[in-house]
This record gives sequence, structure tokens and C-alpha cells, in this order.
Amino acid sequence: MNPDATSISIRNVAKTYDDGTAALKATDIDIKAGEIVALLGPSGCGKTTLLRSIAGLETPDVGSEILFGNENVVDVPSEKRHIGMVFQHYALFPTMNVAANVAYGLKVRGVAAADRNARVDELLEKVRLTAFANKRVQELSGGQRQRVALARAIAPRPRVLLLDEPLTALDAKLKESLRDELAELLRQFGITAIHVTHDQQEAMAIADRLAVMNRGVIEQVADARTLYEKPATAFVAEFLGHINALDCDTLKRIGVESAADSLYMRPEHVRVDVQDRGELTGQVTRIIYQGDRQRALIAIDGAQLIKADVTAAETIRVDQRVGLSFPRERLFALSDKK
Repeated sequence: MNPDATSISIRNVAKTYDDGTAALKATDIDIKAGEIVALLGPSGCGKTTLLRSIAGLETPDVGSEILFGNENVVDVPSEKRHIGMVFQHYALFPTMNVAANVAYGLKVRGVAAADRNARVDELLEKVRLTAFANKRVQELSGGQRQRVALARAIAPRPRVLLLDEPLTALDAKLKESLRDELAELLRQFGITAIHVTHDQQEAMAIADRLAVMNRGVIEQVADARTLYEKPATAFVAEFLGHINALDCDTLKRIGVESAADSLYMRPEHVRVDVQDRGELTGQVTRIIYQGDRQRALIAIDGAQLIKADVTAAETIRVDQRVGLSFPRERLFALSDKK
């Protein structure tokens, strides 16, 4: 772990605007030194407000506490919090070359030229841009610019790195490539990082843990597997994928007793038998081709519609009769329901 990294404790952090809008309700979360945490959720959920509060760019409500280690930085100006930031559009200086961009923060802080150059050389090697040191940023690809922005943010040895939707402006194919590269670099640097995004796949690929936010509240904090397989709320379950809600009638028909009104199962866990054998049978009403798989919408006789995934190689067609089975270990309950 990077010795410069620090733990972060968010205690009762909230933000209410003058018109009474509660952009962020009282929020608590602990982040370990060197951990990467994604703040994940739709637009308006409060994730950016929380990030800006941590950065010192937003003043939270009275009673809020933001601790870097044991220091409450709520009243500390942003420029004195020793944070690094990477923005959506990177905010690089177009008139400077790559090395000068990386060195900028060090120069502003009065770091001696020899030390500054050594740090720049070290970081350019780590982000694999040594050969581009004298290139202007306009000559770089989107991925290379991202690495310059990351190196510049890391150069002054910040206690915390904040990333505000850093991949949003990229096309889908480049984004997929760069999210893996970003995850690798962040772990290489070993710095405490908070990454804001609305993209579930991006958050899962980069972060150690994800804090899923909705309407100004963190609904659940966990690693990606736990969130996907054991979501605490309907919002978390649906935001991180698709689910089937098996109602009481369906549960009775497959012999499952539950105190809950319904239990849930992911489409990929529903077993489909094209020979029409299973616990229940139904008719395929629609097929959605998804590349490596097909999602079939299946109307159970006299009951509900079920989403089920089968491989792309499976022969299945609309109006076909199929059997369905529901592995018990894949059923889960939620603490809330719609």
C-alpha cells in the first residue's frame, strides 16, 4: 500500500440547498487506506454531491464530518486537503507537453526542479508514457490523455484520489479497454480512490467495493459479487442487472414456501429446457439476441412472464413450448419491494 494513502470516514454527511432540496441525506461510509470505492447510481442520486463534499468543493450541512485518517477536513479548504482529482474531460493544458502537464502540480507547490523531474520520470514510466514526454496532449489518444491526467493527479502524492466520471466521454469500445487499464494503474499506485460513475460495468471492473446510491442515500455497500448475488433492496437488484420476481402463486407451484410476498432470481439462473421439461412450462413470447446469449421472455401457463437467458448457440424460437426450473440456491429475498 502507498504510505501516502489515508483512510476516509464519512459521518452524517448531508447537503441541503437553500430551496430545501436534499441532494444528499445523512450518509456514513468507511473507506480503508488504499481501497478503491465506486459511488454508483443514476443521475441525481447524490454521488457527485458526496464526491464534491469530500473534495471541499461543496459545503455539507452542519454536523457533517469527513475524516482523512483522524483529521476532520470539513472546514479545511480544498487546496489544503491534499487530494488529487481526475475529471471527465481531464482538463489537461493544451499548450504544455506531457511532462509539463504531469509536473504542473509539483511546480506550483515549489518542488525543486531535480526532484520534480525525477517524480515526472517515475510516473511516466509507470503509466507507460516515457516516449511521449515531449509530445503535446493534442497528439495523444484518449487513453493516453487519461494516463497523463492520472499521473498529474498522483504526482504531488495526494492522500486521496477522486475520479469524477473519467470514462464517460469515451466510446463504448475504448471505455471497456481503458477501465481495465485504469483499474490496474490504481492498484499499482496503491492510493485511496473514490470513483464516481453511473456505469455498473465500469464500477464493477474498477472498484474493490461499490456504494450504490439512490435519491441521496447509500442503499448498500459491498463488493460487486455480493451486490449482484445478494442485493439488499429492489433498487440495487435492478440497477445492477435484471431480475425476476416470483410471486406467491408461482412459488407454490414449484413447491417453495416463503414468508415473503415474492422471491427473486436472475435471468441467467433460470434453467430452460427446450424439450418442454421442468418444474413449470410456458411459451416463448419474445427472444432478444445479446451476442453471447439470448434472453427469452416466457409466459408461464396461467401465471407470470419470466425472463431467462440461454446461450446464443441454443435453438429456441418464439411460440416454442419450453420447461423452466428454478434452482433453490439462486433464489433470494429483498428487504424492500416495489
